[in-house]
Amino acid sequence: MSIRKRKIKVYFLGSGEFAVPYLDVLTNCSSVELVGVGTQPDRPFGRRRQLRPTPVGIYCGSRNINCERIESVSSDEFYARMLGVQPDLLVVVSFGQILRERILEFPWLGCLNVHSSLLPKYRGASPITSMILGGDKIGGVTFMRMDKGLDTGPVYDVFETELGDHFTTQSLEKYLSEESALMLPELITRIADGLEPTPQDHSKACVTRKIKKTDGSIIWGEDSATVLRKIRAYYPWPGSAFRVPGKGGFVLIKITEAKLAEGSGEPGHSLELGKRWIVACGSGAIEILKVIPEGSREMNAADYLRGFGGKTEHLENVLDGPPAAGTV
Repeated sequence: MSIRKRKIKVYFLGSGEFAVPYLDVLTNCSSVELVGVGTQPDRPFGRRRQLRPTPVGIYCGSRNINCERIESVSSDEFYARMLGVQPDLLVVVSFGQILRERILEFPWLGCLNVHSSLLPKYRGASPITSMILGGDKIGGVTFMRMDKGLDTGPVYDVFETELGDHFTTQSLEKYLSEESALMLPELITRIADGLEPTPQDHSKACVTRKIKKTDGSIIWGEDSATVLRKIRAYYPWPGSAFRVPGKGGFVLIKITEAKLAEGSGEPGHSLELGKRWIVACGSGAIEILKVIPEGSREMNAADYLRGFGGKTEHLENVLDGPPAAGTV
């Protein structure tokens, strides 16, 4: 039977929150037969180390969709699964495993990957965070045919959008995935009808690294615009943190919301404490709006100031160990 006279058989691989809108669209797509869903195995989470499914696993569980936990897409077991369901196309979104050549070449339409940047810019592990850190005015999502490289495959289409300065990594990920997922059904049909992808310009490639917990340490000596971009980029993880001396030692505080403010002074020095909390940076200043004190819940900065018994005139950078003797 011609591919145009039957539904297109799709196997979906995804794990992260970013993948959920694409799977949701496919489950409601009349031109697609979803022949399987695979995700990463459940992992220990929290202090009790209880097993927790991936966001894709949670989505499938709430809708009674069979979701296979795949230890390795390179295994003979997964290859046998592909032989059994014979997908026309693999759709891969925020999955978390590398696909080897045997799987990449198995579906006759190939493997379609959704990457959360406008390739070749921001290949690798942290594209959305990197967009915000870079102060990009335009961002988006790339739909590409996977090859053996790291986000190097040719491009079928892109979703492009203006990036407002209100986005955090969390909110931008949600916006990009929900908006670009609407393109997926038509794109799959176009691929089945013979759409040819366009090679990337590899000379313009930029590869991002995995974000580390220590990246969230606020450096007050940086200019205010950079500090503010980092606060947005590192929300919700690892969070943007500083410390102040408290009654029992230093207290770690994460900033969850802030904005640019007028003022200047010694970096890390509080220019205003009361109804507003304004802190000087290397140049310019920011107003802290919401915080999460160590061991507490998120609160307005003014509420924290009213109840805090320590010194908040000068804010310290977070170091990779305990503060040196004599630091304030």
